[in-house]
Amino acid sequence: MKAIFKKKLALPAVYQFALSSGGNRLAVIGRNVVMTDPSRMARLYSCHPVSHPSYTAFSPDGATLAVKSTSGRILLLAVESGEVILDFTNKTDGEGAAVAFSACGRYLVDASWNGQIIIRDALCQLSDTRHTFAGEMIVGVLSSSDRSTWVFVHQPIATSQTEPAAPAYITVWKWPLTEYRKLAPKIRTRSAELSPDGKVVAIADDSQVQFLLLADGAVLKSAPVERCRGIRWSPDGTLVALVLQSSIAVYAFPSYEPVDVFEQEFASDICFALDNSFVAVGGWSAGIVRRFDGRQANADSRANSP
Repeated sequence: MKAIFKKKLALPAVYQFALSSGGNRLAVIGRNVVMTDPSRMARLYSCHPVSHPSYTAFSPDGATLAVKSTSGRILLLAVESGEVILDFTNKTDGEGAAVAFSACGRYLVDASWNGQIIIRDALCQLSDTRHTFAGEMIVGVLSSSDRSTWVFVHQPIATSQTEPAAPAYITVWKWPLTEYRKLAPKIRTRSAELSPDGKVVAIADDSQVQFLLLADGAVLKSAPVERCRGIRWSPDGTLVALVLQSSIAVYAFPSYEPVDVFEQEFASDICFALDNSFVAVGGWSAGIVRRFDGRQANADSRANSP
Protein backbone atom coordinates (compact mmCIF):
# COMPACT_ATOMS: atom_id res chain seq x y z
CA MET A 1 0.00 0.00 0.00
CA LYS A 2 1.34 3.41 -0.93
CA ALA A 3 1.82 5.98 1.79
CA ILE A 4 -0.59 8.89 1.47
CA PHE A 5 0.94 12.28 2.18
CA LYS A 6 -1.44 15.08 3.04
CA LYS A 7 -0.74 18.36 1.30
CA LYS A 8 -2.26 20.62 3.94
CA LEU A 9 -2.88 20.85 7.66
CA ALA A 10 -5.54 23.24 8.96
CA LEU A 11 -4.68 25.12 12.15
CA PRO A 12 -6.64 27.16 14.69
CA ALA A 13 -5.82 30.79 15.46
CA VAL A 14 -2.07 31.48 15.26
CA TYR A 15 -0.10 34.09 17.19
CA GLN A 16 3.37 32.62 16.61
CA PHE A 17 5.14 29.61 15.06
CA ALA A 18 8.36 27.90 16.16
CA LEU A 19 10.23 25.16 14.29
CA SER A 20 12.54 22.67 16.00
CA SER A 21 16.21 22.56 14.96
CA GLY A 22 15.62 19.19 13.30
CA GLY A 23 12.59 20.50 11.44
CA ASN A 24 10.35 17.63 12.54
CA ARG A 25 8.21 19.57 15.03
CA LEU A 26 6.27 22.78 14.49
CA ALA A 27 4.80 24.48 17.56
CA VAL A 28 1.79 26.75 17.12
CA ILE A 29 0.97 29.36 19.74
CA GLY A 30 -2.62 30.55 19.78
CA ARG A 31 -5.29 30.19 22.42
CA ASN A 32 -3.58 26.86 23.13
CA VAL A 33 -0.19 25.31 22.41
CA VAL A 34 -0.53 22.99 19.41
CA MET A 35 2.28 20.59 18.46
CA THR A 36 2.46 19.30 14.89
CA ASP A 37 4.59 17.03 12.70
CA PRO A 38 4.84 19.06 9.47
CA SER A 39 6.43 16.21 7.49
CA ARG A 40 3.20 14.20 7.95
CA MET A 41 0.91 17.23 8.09
CA ALA A 42 -0.31 15.84 11.41
CA ARG A 43 -1.44 17.45 14.66
CA LEU A 44 0.10 15.62 17.64
CA TYR A 45 -1.59 17.29 20.60
CA SER A 46 -3.04 20.49 21.99
CA CYS A 47 -2.54 21.72 25.55
CA HIS A 48 -3.19 24.81 27.64
CA PRO A 49 -0.33 25.08 30.15
CA VAL A 50 -0.78 28.79 30.86
CA SER A 51 -3.35 31.51 30.24
CA HIS A 52 -2.77 33.69 27.19
CA PRO A 53 0.39 32.10 25.70
CA SER A 54 2.14 34.50 23.34
CA TYR A 55 5.71 33.31 22.54
CA THR A 56 7.47 29.98 22.22
CA ALA A 57 10.91 28.54 21.41
CA PHE A 58 12.48 25.09 21.09
CA SER A 59 15.62 24.07 22.92
CA PRO A 60 18.56 23.29 20.60
CA ASP A 61 18.11 19.53 21.07
CA GLY A 62 14.40 19.78 20.25
CA ALA A 63 13.31 18.08 23.48
CA THR A 64 12.00 21.11 25.39
CA LEU A 65 9.61 23.91 24.49
CA ALA A 66 9.62 27.26 26.29
CA VAL A 67 6.26 29.03 26.43
CA LYS A 68 5.84 32.63 27.58
CA SER A 69 2.49 34.24 28.38
CA THR A 70 1.40 37.82 27.90
CA SER A 71 1.95 38.36 31.65
CA GLY A 72 5.60 37.32 31.24
CA ARG A 73 5.29 33.94 32.96
CA ILE A 74 7.55 31.25 31.44
CA LEU A 75 7.12 27.48 31.50
CA LEU A 76 9.09 24.61 29.98
CA LEU A 77 7.22 21.72 28.34
CA ALA A 78 8.33 18.28 27.21
CA VAL A 79 7.96 18.49 23.42
CA GLU A 80 6.66 14.96 22.84
CA SER A 81 4.00 15.02 25.56
CA GLY A 82 3.20 18.66 26.34
CA GLU A 83 3.80 17.95 30.03
CA VAL A 84 5.01 20.92 32.12
CA ILE A 85 8.50 20.12 33.41
CA LEU A 86 9.34 23.53 34.90
CA ASP A 87 7.40 26.63 35.88
CA PHE A 88 9.59 29.67 36.58
CA THR A 89 6.63 31.23 38.50
CA ASN A 90 7.91 34.64 37.41
CA LYS A 91 4.64 36.47 37.96
CA THR A 92 6.07 39.97 38.41
CA ASP A 93 8.18 40.45 35.27
CA GLY A 94 5.20 41.75 33.28
CA GLU A 95 4.54 41.84 29.56
CA GLY A 96 7.42 41.72 27.17
CA ALA A 97 9.13 40.35 24.10
CA ALA A 98 9.97 36.87 22.85
CA VAL A 99 11.85 34.09 24.63
CA ALA A 100 14.81 32.13 23.20
CA PHE A 101 17.30 29.46 24.28
CA SER A 102 21.06 29.88 24.33
CA ALA A 103 23.13 27.64 22.03
CA CYS A 104 23.95 25.26 24.89
CA GLY A 105 20.29 25.00 25.87
CA ARG A 106 20.90 25.78 29.53
CA TYR A 107 19.84 29.43 29.48
CA LEU A 108 16.68 31.24 28.47
CA VAL A 109 16.76 34.81 27.25
CA ASP A 110 13.73 37.08 27.24
CA ALA A 111 12.90 40.74 27.77
CA SER A 112 10.19 42.87 29.34
CA TRP A 113 8.34 46.08 28.68
CA ASN A 114 9.80 47.46 31.91
CA GLY A 115 13.22 47.68 30.24
CA GLN A 116 14.85 44.43 31.36
CA ILE A 117 16.80 41.82 29.39
CA ILE A 118 16.79 38.63 31.45
CA ILE A 119 19.00 35.53 31.24
CA ARG A 120 17.57 32.62 33.24
CA ASP A 121 19.18 29.31 34.17
CA ALA A 122 16.90 26.47 32.97
CA LEU A 123 18.44 24.25 35.67
CA CYS A 124 17.53 26.83 38.34
CA GLN A 125 21.02 26.58 39.86
CA LEU A 126 22.19 30.13 39.08
CA SER A 127 20.57 33.47 39.78
CA ASP A 128 19.05 35.45 36.93
CA THR A 129 21.23 37.96 35.11
CA ARG A 130 19.36 41.17 34.33
CA HIS A 131 20.31 44.18 32.21
CA THR A 132 18.04 47.14 32.94
CA PHE A 133 17.36 50.04 30.57
CA ALA A 134 15.35 52.59 32.53
CA GLY A 135 12.66 54.49 30.67
CA GLU A 136 12.52 51.97 27.83
CA MET A 137 10.54 48.98 26.65
CA ILE A 138 12.37 46.00 25.15
CA VAL A 139 10.07 45.02 22.29
CA GLY A 140 12.23 42.60 20.31
CA VAL A 141 14.53 39.65 21.09
CA LEU A 142 16.38 38.44 17.98
CA SER A 143 19.25 36.01 17.52
CA SER A 144 21.27 34.33 14.80
CA SER A 145 20.60 30.64 14.19
CA ASP A 146 23.78 29.65 16.07
CA ARG A 147 22.82 31.97 18.98
CA SER A 148 26.20 33.72 18.90
CA THR A 149 24.76 37.12 17.89
CA TRP A 150 21.81 38.74 19.66
CA VAL A 151 19.86 41.89 18.87
CA PHE A 152 17.38 43.63 21.15
CA VAL A 153 14.92 46.29 19.99
CA HIS A 154 14.56 49.19 22.44
CA GLN A 155 11.62 51.59 22.43
CA PRO A 156 12.06 54.64 24.70
CA ILE A 157 8.92 55.57 26.61
CA ALA A 158 7.37 58.98 25.99
CA THR A 159 7.93 61.36 28.89
CA SER A 160 5.61 64.13 27.69
CA GLN A 161 1.96 64.24 26.65
CA THR A 162 2.82 66.65 23.84
CA GLU A 163 6.08 65.20 22.49
CA PRO A 164 6.43 61.78 20.83
CA ALA A 165 8.74 59.12 22.24
CA ALA A 166 12.31 59.03 20.98
CA PRO A 167 12.88 56.69 18.01
CA ALA A 168 13.54 53.03 18.70
CA TYR A 169 17.08 51.71 18.42
CA ILE A 170 18.76 48.32 18.59
CA THR A 171 21.60 46.93 20.65
CA VAL A 172 23.94 44.25 19.27
CA TRP A 173 25.42 41.68 21.65
CA LYS A 174 27.61 38.61 21.49
CA TRP A 175 27.01 35.65 23.78
CA PRO A 176 27.20 35.58 26.82
CA LEU A 177 25.50 38.99 26.64
CA THR A 178 27.88 41.06 28.73
CA GLU A 179 28.61 43.96 26.35
CA TYR A 180 26.72 45.67 23.55
CA ARG A 181 26.87 48.42 20.97
CA LYS A 182 24.04 50.63 19.72
CA LEU A 183 22.74 50.87 16.19
CA ALA A 184 20.20 53.56 15.31
CA PRO A 185 18.16 52.84 12.15
CA LYS A 186 17.12 55.79 9.99
CA ILE A 187 13.47 54.70 10.08
CA ARG A 188 11.08 54.13 12.96
CA THR A 189 11.05 50.47 13.89
CA ARG A 190 7.66 48.75 13.79
CA SER A 191 9.10 45.24 13.30
CA ALA A 192 12.56 43.70 12.97
CA GLU A 193 14.22 40.34 12.38
CA LEU A 194 17.83 39.14 12.25
CA SER A 195 19.04 36.99 9.36
CA PRO A 196 20.01 33.41 10.28
CA ASP A 197 23.72 34.14 9.75
CA GLY A 198 23.52 37.21 12.01
CA LYS A 199 24.85 39.59 9.35
CA VAL A 200 21.72 41.48 8.26
CA VAL A 201 18.87 42.95 10.25
CA ALA A 202 15.60 43.69 8.45
CA ILE A 203 13.63 46.62 9.88
CA ALA A 204 10.24 47.93 8.79
CA ASP A 205 8.02 50.86 9.65
CA ASP A 206 4.60 51.77 8.23
CA SER A 207 5.92 52.67 4.78
CA GLN A 208 9.22 50.89 4.04
CA VAL A 209 11.50 47.98 4.85
CA GLN A 210 15.28 48.29 5.09
CA PHE A 211 17.98 45.63 5.20
CA LEU A 212 20.98 46.82 7.22
CA LEU A 213 24.41 45.30 7.62
CA LEU A 214 24.74 44.62 11.31
CA ALA A 215 28.47 45.35 11.22
CA ASP A 216 28.13 49.05 10.38
CA GLY A 217 24.45 49.84 9.77
CA ALA A 218 24.91 50.32 6.03
CA VAL A 219 21.64 49.98 4.08
CA LEU A 220 21.84 47.04 1.67
CA LYS A 221 18.37 47.53 0.26
CA SER A 222 15.26 49.57 0.88
CA ALA A 223 11.76 48.99 -0.50
CA PRO A 224 8.27 50.41 0.05
CA VAL A 225 5.84 48.40 2.15
CA GLU A 226 2.49 49.22 3.69
CA ARG A 227 2.10 48.63 7.44
CA CYS A 228 4.41 45.67 7.89
CA ARG A 229 3.44 43.76 11.05
CA GLY A 230 6.32 41.28 11.11
CA ILE A 231 9.38 39.96 9.27
CA ARG A 232 10.52 36.35 9.01
CA TRP A 233 13.52 34.71 7.30
CA SER A 234 13.71 31.18 5.96
CA PRO A 235 16.24 29.06 7.91
CA ASP A 236 18.76 29.22 5.05
CA GLY A 237 18.40 33.01 4.66
CA THR A 238 17.41 32.83 0.98
CA LEU A 239 13.82 33.96 1.56
CA VAL A 240 12.37 36.80 3.59
CA ALA A 241 8.67 37.26 4.33
CA LEU A 242 6.78 40.42 5.25
CA VAL A 243 3.65 39.94 7.35
CA LEU A 244 1.08 42.49 6.20
CA GLN A 245 -2.46 43.13 7.39
CA SER A 246 -4.26 40.59 5.16
CA SER A 247 -1.43 38.80 3.36
CA ILE A 248 2.16 37.61 3.70
CA ALA A 249 4.57 38.47 0.88
CA VAL A 250 7.64 36.30 0.27
CA TYR A 251 10.77 37.58 -1.50
CA ALA A 252 14.07 36.05 -2.54
CA PHE A 253 17.10 37.47 -0.73
CA PRO A 254 19.27 39.35 -1.53
CA SER A 255 17.63 40.03 -4.93
CA TYR A 256 14.27 40.95 -3.31
CA GLU A 257 12.48 39.39 -6.27
CA PRO A 258 8.85 38.43 -5.47
CA VAL A 259 8.37 34.69 -4.86
CA ASP A 260 4.82 34.28 -3.55
CA VAL A 261 1.96 36.00 -1.75
CA PHE A 262 -0.25 34.18 0.76
CA GLU A 263 -3.64 35.77 1.32
CA GLN A 264 -4.42 35.48 5.03
CA GLU A 265 -7.03 37.39 6.99
CA PHE A 266 -5.50 39.12 10.03
CA ALA A 267 -2.05 37.70 9.16
CA SER A 268 0.20 37.07 12.16
CA ASP A 269 3.20 34.84 11.33
CA ILE A 270 4.90 32.56 8.80
CA CYS A 271 7.42 29.73 9.20
CA PHE A 272 9.47 27.95 6.53
CA ALA A 273 10.73 24.36 6.54
CA LEU A 274 14.48 23.85 6.84
CA ASP A 275 14.58 23.02 3.11
CA ASN A 276 11.64 25.31 2.20
CA SER A 277 9.53 22.27 1.26
CA PHE A 278 6.59 23.48 3.35
CA VAL A 279 5.38 26.74 4.77
CA ALA A 280 3.15 27.50 7.75
CA VAL A 281 0.98 30.58 7.33
CA GLY A 282 -0.88 31.96 10.32
CA GLY A 283 -3.59 34.49 11.11
CA TRP A 284 -5.46 35.59 14.22
CA SER A 285 -8.47 33.55 13.10
CA ALA A 286 -6.87 30.45 11.50
CA GLY A 287 -3.73 29.07 9.87
CA ILE A 288 -2.47 26.37 7.55
CA VAL A 289 0.62 24.27 6.85
CA ARG A 290 1.02 23.52 3.14
CA ARG A 291 3.55 22.19 0.69
CA PHE A 292 5.81 24.86 -0.76
CA ASP A 293 8.58 24.69 -3.33
CA GLY A 294 11.08 27.35 -2.37
CA ARG A 295 14.01 25.50 -3.92
CA GLN A 296 13.78 27.30 -7.25
CA ALA A 297 13.65 30.60 -5.38
CA ASN A 298 16.78 29.52 -3.52
CA ALA A 299 18.59 28.82 -6.82
CA ASP A 300 17.49 32.16 -8.25
CA SER A 301 18.60 33.96 -5.08
CA ARG A 302 22.07 32.40 -5.16
CA ALA A 303 22.42 33.23 -8.85
CA ASN A 304 21.61 36.88 -8.12
CA SER A 305 23.89 37.17 -5.09
CA PRO A 306 26.54 39.90 -5.41
